[in-house]
Amino acid sequence: FSALCYYAFGSATQDNVLKNMAPSRLRDLAIVMVTAHVLFAFSIWLNPVFYLFEETLGIEIATGAQQTRTQVAGRVVSRTLFVGFVFLVADAVPFFGDIMNIIGGGIGMGCILLLPLGSYLKLNREKLDNKVVVMIGVLMVFGVFIG
Repeated sequence: FSALCYYAFGSATQDNVLKNMAPSRLRDLAIVMVTAHVLFAFSIWLNPVFYLFEETLGIEIATGAQQTRTQVAGRVVSRTLFVGFVFLVADAVPFFGDIMNIIGGGIGMGCILLLPLGSYLKLNREKLDNKVVVMIGVLMVFGVFIG
């Protein structure tokens, strides 16, 4: 997608490609969809961190109908404070977007290519032909250099 945008807009391509698009309903829809994706993905990615944070604060971990009102209130308050802290850090650090792009690119390559290939290799090493093992190794090395 990035290559197509660079082909279309040339050196005028901005970090956020949506800024290159003319204002329209399609652009507005794309912005709404990206915002929804970020909000939902943010809560999913931070869920383990929330549990660790709540455990540190002494909030009992329970789910569903087993939760008391006090536990729910504690979780809501602790998660809101944590997200507020993340927002303040993101707002206070200059070039935070650039930092997140670098981190996201590295983590993305690890999660998308290296982790699945490494797991498959570890689980099926005895059953695999040597050619397949070499190909997986080449792909993993390629992923390290790309990421």
